[in-house]
Amino acid sequence: MIAVPTATRFGGYRLLADSADATLFYVDILDPAPAHGRHILRWLLMPEKMGYLVGEVRFGPNADDYARLGTAAPAGRVLPIPFESVLVYVWNTHQRLAEGRTSSTGMSNAVLNATVPVNAVGLPAVVAAELTYRATLLDASFDISADVRALDSATDDLTLGADADWSMTLADVLIPWLRAQHAAGTVHLTVRSAKGAVEELETIALVELARRIAAAQDSPACKLALPASGITRLVIENATNLSTKWGGNDINRLSVVRSIRCDDIPIQTP
Repeated sequence: MIAVPTATRFGGYRLLADSADATLFYVDILDPAPAHGRHILRWLLMPEKMGYLVGEVRFGPNADDYARLGTAAPAGRVLPIPFESVLVYVWNTHQRLAEGRTSSTGMSNAVLNATVPVNAVGLPAVVAAELTYRATLLDASFDISADVRALDSATDDLTLGADADWSMTLADVLIPWLRAQHAAGTVHLTVRSAKGAVEELETIALVELARRIAAAQDSPACKLALPASGITRLVIENATNLSTKWGGNDINRLSVVRSIRCDDIPIQTP
């Protein structure tokens, strides 16, 4: 079983240990990457003033990543984190463009495509996903709870909808806000770690709280990887289970949100 907190970091990678096998590690790339070539996305111009968006993104390592890790990885076997299959979202400054779904093994790659009006061609875009995997806390625990009414009253401070930067995910807005609410005493968080990874565990706890808030909205499609500009308000009072305690040998589903802004999207003509 994957164990957190992170065992070691190297460049754009983190390595997680296995809770039972000291020779086994799981590699996680911290930035989404092209599955093939240099670009995640590319545009094809079509007749009738339409554009066709096509691409493939990966959230897991490929052979080049293992080569870059080289001797930086601890001695033993290194495998990709087995992320569950999840939706991947693509949007630009004006609209949602496409969705794909990751594979549940290896590179965790997803094929992306959509046909849209040609005025979307040439604009930068964001690719994002809320990745989930199962893990256990190693020599660590946390307790988190929230004052639901006070938290709901504080949502006026959330930068959502038209006030949000178009490229930001809901996680980009919600996690810092929850961190501020923790500092203000509206969110209560206690972290214990024998390895001193308090900041990482705090982030894990706040992401879990954010995930529960998103899941409690009237729209079941509300995910942390969606654009914050497309969400006008969060209703915290809908959330009835914002208290949780993780520790010991519990196996939990953890979430990480990964996004990348694609400014240089090549355009091909027929």
